[in-house]
Order: sequence, then structure tokens, then C-alpha cells
Amino acid sequence: MLADAIVLVAGMSTRIRSLTGGLPKSFLKVGDETLIGRTERLLRAAGVDSVTLVTGFEAEVFEEAFPHCNFVHNPDFATTNTSVSLSLALNARKGAEDRPVMVVNGDVYYAEGILEEMLARREHTLAAVKRHDLCEEEVKVFVEGDRITRIGKHLEDSKAYGEAFGIYLFNPRFQRYLRQELNVMGNRKIFYEEAMDRLLGGGHDLRLHDVGEAIVQEIDFVEDYESLTARV
Repeated sequence: MLADAIVLVAGMSTRIRSLTGGLPKSFLKVGDETLIGRTERLLRAAGVDSVTLVTGFEAEVFEEAFPHCNFVHNPDFATTNTSVSLSLALNARKGAEDRPVMVVNGDVYYAEGILEEMLARREHTLAAVKRHDLCEEEVKVFVEGDRITRIGKHLEDSKAYGEAFGIYLFNPRFQRYLRQELNVMGNRKIFYEEAMDRLLGGGHDLRLHDVGEAIVQEIDFVEDYESLTARV
């Protein structure tokens, strides 16, 4: 087994509810596949055997659709952010941290091949990054060579290298320290990248995985979905 995977799908999708029909937004279809179905397929094809879905809103929908996955539930999904969902999943892995783990946001569409490329470098901790015009909404990175030195939504757009769009590969050492950092911070309102940024400030290693011209789209707004379906 190359790695395990954690897919974060707990959110309520309030900004795109006009399209979802009350389902989680990872059940939106692009072509013949849902976002979450496609992610699960690509993870399996890349060599990931163990996939854990971190659920919240409409958890039973995921449990019915993906009985062969593992589940961690965030009961406070309506009042917490991704830091809590990831913390719950990493705490559930305690004692099994000898394998790399991929962390994927469930509302992202990304080109085939990205996961395989990252797993080929699994000795490192990696962030998949897309270069494009940036805005306040996106998680941004500062880079020196092939190392990421800062990560977060708070970074200045004009100085950032690109967007970390929600696919990471954590080697065993980094995931242990990230789990500890999330537990110490205990801030239920933050994105988990804030804990990653603190680790980078303490000298931890996060490498750049630039996806080049590959299609990538995070689905936050109706316009994001419309833009994506017009391109694929």
C-alpha cells in the first residue's frame, strides 16, 4: 500500500445550495461522476487502499454511497471549520501513522495523474499548487526553490506563488506533528492550513508540487461549478 487517504466532506455547502438540491456539494456531478465518486476512484487507482471520509452534514448519504470506505464523523460540522474535521481524522490514525496519508478536500475537481505524481514522491510532505490569478478566498503559498515557506488564506495575493487547492501528501513525521499542533491550537474556527503554517515557521518541511497546466477547480460558488462544467 502506497498511502492512506482522508477526504474532508463535512461542510454544509450553503453557498451553492441552489445547485445541490439539499445534498452535500461533493455529490455535484461533473460529466457522469460526482465529485466525491471521482475522488474515491482516483485515489484507489493511484494505489490508496484505505479511504476515510470525514462526514458532517448529511453523513448517512456518504455511508450509504461508499460502504467500503472508513468514516470519521464531525458532529459539530455546523459550527466548526476544517481544522476540527482533520484533527478528528488524524487523532483516529494515532498509532497508525507509519504510512503517508493524502488529505483531499472533497469539493475539488482535479486532473487525473496528480495523485500518482505526488505518491511517487511520498518520502516528502507535498502540497499540490496551481498558479493563476489569486484572490482573498484562496489558500496561498510562498515558495523558495521547491520548498513552501508559508501557507494560508491570509497571505498577500501579489507575493504568493500560487494556490494550494486542497490536495496534500503528509509523510509520517509531518502528520504526527500536525496532529499535535491541531490539538494544541484547539481553535475550532480555523482552516487546518493555519496549523501547517505554524509548523513551517518551526522549520518543518513542505515541498511544492506544481500541477502546471492541469485543470483544477475548487467548487465554492455557483460560478465555480459553471466554469468547470464549461471546460470539461
